[in-house]
Amino acid sequence: LLKTNIYSKRFDHHYKLTPLSEEMSTTITYMYEPEDITLKTKKVNVVLDAFTNQVQSIYVEYSDPGFFSSESYKILFVYGKFIQIQERTKKPFQKLKETVQQIYFME
Repeated sequence: LLKTNIYSKRFDHHYKLTPLSEEMSTTITYMYEPEDITLKTKKVNVVLDAFTNQVQSIYVEYSDPGFFSSESYKILFVYGKFIQIQERTKKPFQKLKETVQQIYFME
């Protein structure tokens, strides 16, 4: 299994990092939220095993409102189980298109 190091200097001062850990929990959650509301990645949550620091899940929200068209994505990755991608796109003169794709990992 992969060990994690989710720090990157290039993201300094772009995202606010909020770590969450409870005494009774076996996980640590790192929540990243943009300091600048114009950034397209709106949320990133990384859940780690508190004892091994291995990634258990990653959740990402991306939104680009655009001028003529817009798109947004919600992505959930659960280690060893699945990845789910929700996509919403709106183009001029077209209805909102919503799709959900889920891929399961085999053991």
